[in-house]
Amino acid sequence: MCAEARADINSIRDQYNNLNGCWVDSWHRKTYHRIRRYVRRYAGNGHSRDWQTVLNQGSGGNSYDISAACHIHLDLANNSLHGVNGAVLGNTEKLPFQDQSFDMCVCVGSVINYCDAAAVIEESARALKPGGLLLLEFERSESAEYWGREGYGASQSRMLTRYGKREVTLWFYSEPYIISILEANGFVVKKRARFHVLSPLVYRLTGSERLSSHFAEFDFFAKRLPLVGRLSTNAIMLAEKVE
Repeated sequence: MCAEARADINSIRDQYNNLNGCWVDSWHRKTYHRIRRYVRRYAGNGHSRDWQTVLNQGSGGNSYDISAACHIHLDLANNSLHGVNGAVLGNTEKLPFQDQSFDMCVCVGSVINYCDAAAVIEESARALKPGGLLLLEFERSESAEYWGREGYGASQSRMLTRYGKREVTLWFYSEPYIISILEANGFVVKKRARFHVLSPLVYRLTGSERLSSHFAEFDFFAKRLPLVGRLSTNAIMLAEKVE
């Protein structure tokens, strides 16, 4: 998987350099607001810890309201970092930083779905100080959008999805697989949540991205339903480096 994923780096860079913003449609704008809400809850302003050094991996120039003495924005796409303080061009699978450089790593916006998740998490562990936190968000292979398709529920599967008006092929990961990688790299998952719970089911039934995106408003209730809650598209986790 690693070699194939890395072969796409140039096309990923070109894709994001040619976009007018990362959140290109109603589905992805809903995603942005959900991510921002969870980042603020877990690590934003008013959090009990004072961040000195934060690495925002694949940031696209978004700070997500995180306040830190040193906030590094890493991205492959140079256009998304134009005018951003602390901008660094680089690949999150091979971070250009020394060991134990950061108090927190933020990797949201489904960045690892474009990458080798194991490589990203391993590099995050290397770059974090002991006791540091990793805030990780990704799209799940258990999503209702892929129900019945080859790769549904697989540890890792390369599948076709839509990004705005384009069709793109991404890696999708199961939650148990991501947790196993985190644990293998000395992390303990402290918090986790899912969102876009009803949205993928409605999308699967209707094929309408615009219509289905509105059902994200019902996540609070839908994720508590035993079967429906397991079919969400996105998961977000807060993990602490303890080893």
